[in-house]
Amino acid sequence: MAPEFDWLGIADGATNDSRGALALVGVGHNVIVARSLPHQTQRVVVVMIVDPEGTSLQEGTAVQFDFRLTSPSGRTLVANSQTVNIGPNVTLIELPTDVPGRGFQLVAGLALQITEYGPHTISAAVTVGEQELVRSRQLHVIRGQPEYAGNLP
Repeated sequence: MAPEFDWLGIADGATNDSRGALALVGVGHNVIVARSLPHQTQRVVVVMIVDPEGTSLQEGTAVQFDFRLTSPSGRTLVANSQTVNIGPNVTLIELPTDVPGRGFQLVAGLALQITEYGPHTISAAVTVGEQELVRSRQLHVIRGQPEYAGNLP
Protein backbone atom coordinates (compact mmCIF):
# COMPACT_ATOMS: atom_id res chain seq x y z
CA MET A 1 0.00 0.00 0.00
CA ALA A 2 1.23 3.48 -0.85
CA PRO A 3 1.70 6.35 1.60
CA GLU A 4 -1.31 8.59 2.29
CA PHE A 5 -1.67 12.31 2.96
CA ASP A 6 -3.18 12.13 6.43
CA TRP A 7 -3.47 15.81 7.37
CA LEU A 8 -2.66 19.34 6.26
CA GLY A 9 -3.16 21.80 9.08
CA ILE A 10 -2.66 25.46 9.85
CA ALA A 11 -1.60 26.66 13.31
CA ASP A 12 -0.29 29.78 15.00
CA GLY A 13 2.82 27.97 16.21
CA ALA A 14 4.43 24.59 16.85
CA THR A 15 6.98 23.05 19.18
CA ASN A 16 7.90 19.65 20.59
CA ASP A 17 7.03 18.64 24.13
CA SER A 18 9.39 16.84 26.53
CA ARG A 19 8.55 13.49 24.88
CA GLY A 20 9.37 14.84 21.44
CA ALA A 21 5.71 14.87 20.42
CA LEU A 22 4.48 17.65 18.17
CA ALA A 23 2.58 20.33 20.11
CA LEU A 24 0.55 22.89 18.15
CA VAL A 25 -0.75 26.27 19.31
CA GLY A 26 -3.85 27.82 17.78
CA VAL A 27 -4.71 24.87 15.54
CA GLY A 28 -7.18 25.52 12.75
CA HIS A 29 -6.88 29.31 12.76
CA ASN A 30 -7.62 29.74 9.09
CA VAL A 31 -8.83 33.34 9.42
CA ILE A 32 -6.49 36.33 9.53
CA VAL A 33 -8.04 39.63 10.61
CA ALA A 34 -6.17 42.51 9.00
CA ARG A 35 -7.06 46.11 9.82
CA SER A 36 -5.09 47.34 6.82
CA LEU A 37 -2.95 46.05 3.99
CA PRO A 38 -0.20 45.09 3.62
CA HIS A 39 -0.42 42.94 6.76
CA GLN A 40 2.42 40.87 8.23
CA THR A 41 1.78 37.72 10.24
CA GLN A 42 3.11 34.22 10.80
CA ARG A 43 1.57 30.77 10.64
CA VAL A 44 2.86 27.21 10.51
CA VAL A 45 1.72 24.55 8.09
CA VAL A 46 1.74 20.96 9.32
CA VAL A 47 1.89 17.98 6.97
CA MET A 48 1.33 14.43 8.22
CA ILE A 49 1.99 11.47 5.93
CA VAL A 50 1.19 7.89 6.94
CA ASP A 51 2.39 4.63 5.46
CA PRO A 52 -0.09 2.00 6.76
CA GLU A 53 2.06 -0.97 5.75
CA GLY A 54 5.43 0.57 6.56
CA THR A 55 6.87 -0.17 3.14
CA SER A 56 7.28 3.32 1.63
CA LEU A 57 8.69 5.44 4.47
CA GLN A 58 11.85 3.48 5.16
CA GLU A 59 15.11 4.92 6.42
CA GLY A 60 16.91 6.68 3.56
CA THR A 61 13.73 7.38 1.57
CA ALA A 62 13.76 10.82 -0.07
CA VAL A 63 10.58 12.83 0.51
CA GLN A 64 10.03 16.01 -1.54
CA PHE A 65 7.86 18.77 -0.01
CA ASP A 66 6.48 21.69 -2.00
CA PHE A 67 4.46 24.46 -0.29
CA ARG A 68 2.71 27.39 -1.95
CA LEU A 69 0.50 30.21 -0.69
CA THR A 70 -1.56 31.83 -3.43
CA SER A 71 -3.54 35.08 -3.11
CA PRO A 72 -7.14 35.45 -4.32
CA SER A 73 -5.83 37.05 -7.53
CA GLY A 74 -3.58 34.04 -8.18
CA ARG A 75 -0.27 35.64 -7.20
CA THR A 76 2.18 33.37 -5.37
CA LEU A 77 3.05 34.95 -2.00
CA VAL A 78 5.22 32.17 -0.56
CA ALA A 79 6.72 29.10 -2.23
CA ASN A 80 9.15 26.63 -0.73
CA SER A 81 10.52 23.31 -1.87
CA GLN A 82 12.77 20.94 0.02
CA THR A 83 13.82 17.31 0.03
CA VAL A 84 14.17 15.42 3.30
CA ASN A 85 15.76 12.00 3.65
CA ILE A 86 14.12 9.88 6.31
CA GLY A 87 16.70 9.14 8.95
CA PRO A 88 16.86 6.46 11.61
CA ASN A 89 13.83 5.90 13.83
CA VAL A 90 14.30 9.26 15.54
CA THR A 91 12.24 10.83 12.71
CA LEU A 92 9.71 8.01 12.47
CA ILE A 93 6.73 7.64 14.77
CA GLU A 94 7.66 4.88 17.18
CA LEU A 95 5.22 1.98 17.05
CA PRO A 96 5.36 -1.55 18.47
CA THR A 97 7.19 -4.01 16.23
CA ASP A 98 3.97 -5.89 15.44
CA VAL A 99 2.44 -2.70 13.96
CA PRO A 100 3.90 -2.13 10.48
CA GLY A 101 2.54 1.40 9.87
CA ARG A 102 4.79 4.42 9.94
CA GLY A 103 4.29 8.15 9.68
CA PHE A 104 6.14 11.35 8.92
CA GLN A 105 5.49 14.94 10.02
CA LEU A 106 6.81 18.18 8.63
CA VAL A 107 6.23 21.64 10.08
CA ALA A 108 6.98 24.68 7.93
CA GLY A 109 6.97 28.23 9.27
CA LEU A 110 5.43 30.86 7.01
CA ALA A 111 6.26 34.55 7.37
CA LEU A 112 3.40 36.16 5.48
CA GLN A 113 3.09 39.54 3.81
CA ILE A 114 -0.63 39.70 3.01
CA THR A 115 -1.61 42.19 0.31
CA GLU A 116 -5.21 41.19 -0.49
CA TYR A 117 -8.40 40.40 1.38
CA GLY A 118 -10.22 37.19 0.55
CA PRO A 119 -9.53 33.45 0.44
CA HIS A 120 -5.89 32.51 0.00
CA THR A 121 -4.91 28.91 -0.82
CA ILE A 122 -2.20 26.96 0.94
CA SER A 123 -1.22 23.91 -1.05
CA ALA A 124 1.22 21.19 -0.11
CA ALA A 125 2.54 18.50 -2.42
CA VAL A 126 4.51 15.58 -1.02
CA THR A 127 6.36 13.23 -3.36
CA VAL A 128 7.52 9.81 -2.14
CA GLY A 129 9.13 7.83 -4.93
CA GLU A 130 6.85 8.14 -7.95
CA GLN A 131 3.75 9.07 -5.95
CA GLU A 132 2.70 12.69 -5.43
CA LEU A 133 0.22 13.47 -2.65
CA VAL A 134 -1.48 16.88 -2.76
CA ARG A 135 -3.72 18.74 -0.31
CA SER A 136 -4.86 22.33 -0.01
CA ARG A 137 -6.58 24.51 2.59
CA GLN A 138 -8.09 27.96 2.56
CA LEU A 139 -6.67 30.80 4.63
CA HIS A 140 -9.19 33.64 4.77
CA VAL A 141 -8.05 37.24 5.17
CA ILE A 142 -10.82 39.55 6.36
CA ARG A 143 -10.96 43.26 7.11
CA GLY A 144 -10.75 44.03 10.84
CA GLN A 145 -13.07 46.45 12.56
CA PRO A 146 -11.33 49.58 13.96
CA GLU A 147 -12.83 49.07 17.45
CA TYR A 148 -10.97 45.72 17.71
CA ALA A 149 -7.67 47.10 16.49
CA GLY A 150 -5.89 46.50 19.80
CA ASN A 151 -6.74 42.78 19.68
CA LEU A 152 -5.75 41.97 16.12
CA PRO A 153 -3.15 39.27 15.42
